Amino acid sequence: MLSILKKFWHWRNRDKLILLFLVIVVSTADLIWRAIDTRPPSVDMGRHLMTSLNYYNLFLDHKYLSLVTAYTYYPPLVYWLTISFYALLGTSLIVSVSANVVFVAMLVFSVYGIGKYLWSNKVGLLSAIFVVFTPMLAMEFKHFELDAPLTAIVALALYLLIRSEEFTNKKYSLLFGAIFGLGMLTKWTFTFFLIAPLLFAFFKCLIKCFKLKKFYLGNFLLSALIAYAIAMPWYLFNHSQILNDYLYNAYTVGEMAEPKVGTLLSNITYPNALISTQLYLIPSIMFLAGLVFCFMKVGRINKNIYLLLMIFGGLFILTLLPHKDYRYSLPILSGVAIIGVYWIGKIKNIKGKNFLGTITVLYFFLSFFIISFGTKLLPQSIEFSVGGPFGVIAFAQHGYLTGPPRNENWHQEDIFKLMSQSQEANKTFFFEDIVTNWLNGFGLDYYSVRCNMRQVSRSENPTFILIRGRTKQAVSEGYYLIEQYTLPDQSYVELFQKSTDNS
Repeated sequence: MLSILKKFWHWRNRDKLILLFLVIVVSTADLIWRAIDTRPPSVDMGRHLMTSLNYYNLFLDHKYLSLVTAYTYYPPLVYWLTISFYALLGTSLIVSVSANVVFVAMLVFSVYGIGKYLWSNKVGLLSAIFVVFTPMLAMEFKHFELDAPLTAIVALALYLLIRSEEFTNKKYSLLFGAIFGLGMLTKWTFTFFLIAPLLFAFFKCLIKCFKLKKFYLGNFLLSALIAYAIAMPWYLFNHSQILNDYLYNAYTVGEMAEPKVGTLLSNITYPNALISTQLYLIPSIMFLAGLVFCFMKVGRINKNIYLLLMIFGGLFILTLLPHKDYRYSLPILSGVAIIGVYWIGKIKNIKGKNFLGTITVLYFFLSFFIISFGTKLLPQSIEFSVGGPFGVIAFAQHGYLTGPPRNENWHQEDIFKLMSQSQEANKTFFFEDIVTNWLNGFGLDYYSVRCNMRQVSRSENPTFILIRGRTKQAVSEGYYLIEQYTLPDQSYVELFQKSTDNS
């Protein structure tokens, strides 16, 4: 047995097999979680699921140009990818989430590639385990949203940028351009994390051009042209709507945003997110140790410069924006993971190095499964306040928004099955909007697309009205109550149907 393990350890494809195993473990756990959890889509997930079905319907209707030009607020790459999964496996919720396997693999192999290229293959392996098992990503890949895919494609773009050697390597320069274009079609915040590393690489490229008297700048220009060709058709076709939405979010939403930009609370929002939500205490200490170790020598800063620029450049830009959410800074985790483990390889004591590496692997595997599925052997959370609204979570049996799966019936499917029985040709409904995570307008929009219905305003005289509250509601004028449901939070949702002459 020992000889077999020894041969495996020295096998040249060992790392690839380990990474593949990691992808399979994460993706399988995510699908098992999704199969057990009975809650409907949360707010943002409902929106993205609805949009993915709309893109799939365009595909089924052979409206291929509309697949490129359609505007649904967010860029279309994730929705395009999901079309192939829908076509092969159907349009169920679990199929939507299964599409994340592409981005899990992308993240794992990209982070491994950066860690190996900058430091060693062992750093690459530890970094891949670190990043994919972080508390926030542990749960985000169980949902259908854009921030986890964005994290993966940012990591891939950063890997290719580093491998381009400041655009002196033509192959990796052109590949970087292609992924940059696809990154812009994932979410526009992609540029926030790449702009500082890209500017650094550009100026280093200029310096090399002057020193070596070679036109490496041509590789940069070709890379930019490829990125433009891939991303710009969607942006150019929808530029007026994109601008309007940007101005709305920058000013209208920005005026309502809390905390205000420039305040202390605003400036520490994302650093606090890293400790309290994205990593928890032990990985945070590992990251801080890596930063301290990094700044002890200029050579280490130089090796980690792209990671540092991505992390702190991205955080700086996000801090200047009025609308904040902990999910928005997720892409920095690829850099955080590498800085969080590379210093282990610099420990001179071999036994100490191996012990710390082993403990790191065990910690992340165990934390991933505890966060995903829970255990009665540990408290639900261990946390303490550091003043104001901010605190430190040493560990918790949950990620961002969700933790272990729950068996809760929020009755969306029951409601739509009942509404589908109506004989009216163009069925519409109105939702009295009390937004909560598990019953909201976007989630209902998702079910309405599945059932060929439309959500409309009250003034449009809908076929059905859904009203939710803590107390049972009076019958709306011109409508009669056909069903009422008690929800898991002990509120009620009541379904009214429009009266007809024959009723």
